[in-house]
Formats: sequence, C-alpha cells, structure tokens
Amino acid sequence: MITLHPIDKDNWEDCIRLKPTAGQEKWIAPNLYSIAEAQFMEGFKTRAIYHDEEMIGFVMYGLHPHDDNYWIYRFMIDGKYQGLHYAKPAIRLVLEEIRNSSPDSTHEIMLCYKPENERAERLYSEIGFKEAGIAPWGDIMARYRFI
Repeated sequence: MITLHPIDKDNWEDCIRLKPTAGQEKWIAPNLYSIAEAQFMEGFKTRAIYHDEEMIGFVMYGLHPHDDNYWIYRFMIDGKYQGLHYAKPAIRLVLEEIRNSSPDSTHEIMLCYKPENERAERLYSEIGFKEAGIAPWGDIMARYRFI
C-alpha cells in the first residue's frame, strides 16, 4: 500500500538519504535542498512516500503565488524502489491530496521535467498530464486537469 506522510522531525533524515539512480541526479534537486526550500515557500508541502512502512520517495508541491496553479516541484522514487510500480499510485495520491485540500479552486496541476527525461515524460503522460509548453529555463511543462 502506498501512502503519503508529512516530512517531520521523525523522518526527515530518512528522507534525505533517498536518492534517484546515478543517471537521474542531474534532473532533481537533493531532498535536503527541497525540504529547506519548502520552509521559505508559503503554502508548499513536503511529503514522504511510503510503501507499507518503508519510505520509498519524496514529493514537494504547493500553490504557486505567481500563477495560482498548484505545482508539483519535486517527485522522486529512490533508485532501489524504481521499476516496482510505485510511482503511478504515488502521483495519483498527490493529485488526490491536492484536490482534497482545495476542491473548489483546484482545476489543474502543473509540473516540469527535463526534455531528455523520457521516463518522467512517459510516467506523467500515462497519468494524464499533457505537455503545456517550454518553461523559460528549458524544461517541458505539463498540465493535469481534473475532470
């Protein structure tokens, strides 16, 4: 079973030990950086992704003040847990949590990924994200719309 739990004083050190595969490190900020960054971004949340009792990943999301869209800033599954079909249920839980936190105002979720990150493109596309242009920094933007 996949669940989300807040990052707190009891699990943050486990979270910063999670790492993507060696080839993926260039595509995502370290979890320690993301946890620190979220402290200064009003309305952003950090969550640990668990499979049963084992922490397997991390996500950071929030309502961006410049465009009033929810953005998934970070999403990662630890390298040793990749390929075990945890990513899709985890992303779906994130989408559900965002929708439940603001059901009247949340109609779409945004995220970005590097153009060369084909695995991310495939994952997000299979969940229902649609390409929405290129960000000024060169990442592909994708949008998920709630029906």
